Amino acid sequence: MAHRTPSIIPAMCLALSAGCATGQTCIEPVNERCDGAVEFVFADLPVRFEGPLGCENHMVDRPYFDLFYRYDCTVTGDYRFDLCGSLGDTYMRVYTGGCGFFPASDWVEDDDSCQGDGNPLDPMITTRLQAGISYWVEIGSWRVAPQFPPNANDPFILNVDYAGLCAADLNIDGLADLTDVNLYLALFLQGDASADLNGDGAINFFDVAEFLGVFANDC
Repeated sequence: MAHRTPSIIPAMCLALSAGCATGQTCIEPVNERCDGAVEFVFADLPVRFEGPLGCENHMVDRPYFDLFYRYDCTVTGDYRFDLCGSLGDTYMRVYTGGCGFFPASDWVEDDDSCQGDGNPLDPMITTRLQAGISYWVEIGSWRVAPQFPPNANDPFILNVDYAGLCAADLNIDGLADLTDVNLYLALFLQGDASADLNGDGAINFFDVAEFLGVFANDC
């Protein structure tokens, strides 16, 4: 699968731990503000973004020195976002409902979930995204105090990957539709072991109900 490291974000502040707090000029990345969010699509996944953080805070509270990414979801499923391996104590928020975070937005955030996988002070979020909805990823530092990195223009690493298919997407084409219903019914009529969705050793009406419930609610 393709990986890309965008070169559109100039790393202009060279001091890693002191960042722009040392008096260097802070250079705004192109995605310093939400309306300049860097976009990516499903075909890009897994994708890795690297570069310097922003110069100031643009949304409510943390993350500070924030940057923005946008994903117009076309495949329903679980997605993983992480800043594991970034400098210092980073923070991340994933939300929908428009460009710019509001308390009423549908959102999830994280701080310190990278234990055992990079810097334990970095966030990792695994969440279900729905096809047809636009999502924004806001990353930055957990605090604004310049003595505690990351600071303005300090380096970061953002990884995004597709973590799981919808359980009802039996033909693994990224969609749960009538084709999957027909495929399940064929497996059911053949008595295929994979049709035993509730794992009770019998293939019967309860498995059909299990499939239809997943199809209706999870996809």
